[in-house]
Amino acid sequence: MEWILKGLKSHWPILLVSFALILPVALYGAGYRVTAGGFTQVGTLVVTGLPSGSTVYTDQARRTYSANGKATIDLLPGTHAVIVDAPDFHPWDELFLVHAGAVTELRPLLVRAALAPRKLTGEERTRAAAVILAWTLPTKEAPLSMKGGCALVYVLDNRIVAEASTTPSCAPPVFLSCETEETNGGDLCSPTIIFSPNERLESVSAFPSRDDALVIAAGGSSYVVELDPREPQYFAPLMKGPRMRSAPWSEQSIVISDTKQVYELPL
Repeated sequence: MEWILKGLKSHWPILLVSFALILPVALYGAGYRVTAGGFTQVGTLVVTGLPSGSTVYTDQARRTYSANGKATIDLLPGTHAVIVDAPDFHPWDELFLVHAGAVTELRPLLVRAALAPRKLTGEERTRAAAVILAWTLPTKEAPLSMKGGCALVYVLDNRIVAEASTTPSCAPPVFLSCETEETNGGDLCSPTIIFSPNERLESVSAFPSRDDALVIAAGGSSYVVELDPREPQYFAPLMKGPRMRSAPWSEQSIVISDTKQVYELPL
């Protein structure tokens, strides 16, 4: 034991330097970064559903080039901005919150910049036109169920409004105007305006296979709008025509009419 103590005393400078070098490396490998307040544990952003060749930016810095449909990025806790630049698609951007030691998963809403509508004819056109005609604007009494059933979306005074569901298992989406009720520990949520177009709304439906975005037709335009109204709210144009109306058609498409023609539009 005595010779061990002597060795430690004689080599303590080397041991101290080695420890100082090894500790940061070990902490870095464990997911910690040096910040003004000391060592801070990072969180992980996972972006899925990326087309081949997508570039992902976080906080305006290029982070990764995706070849396998998925990007994984370590970030310090807090609010960050992400941009997904995918070939042939409109760029998608979003603000998101990272928690220390937790994984935040995002699936970007990507809309093709050059759409390929398929003109319908014959019996298929008749059936699609009937579907469009029967599709009515959602109301407070008959709303669209979005965000896993936790947000109810409807049209009021030509505005698209969302409010929290009363389902007990639902947590209100973060973009709704909610305050904690001190008496029973629940949340009191007010209706939140999602989108207010300048022209009269003709149709509103959920984006195919998603519950966080809407397909809207108003006046002579149809477009996609993200449900979360906080800036930056994602917006992508679809088609223009004399008077656009649309309705859900399949898991990957809608049907849309400009009063003269009826099309199936893959999304």
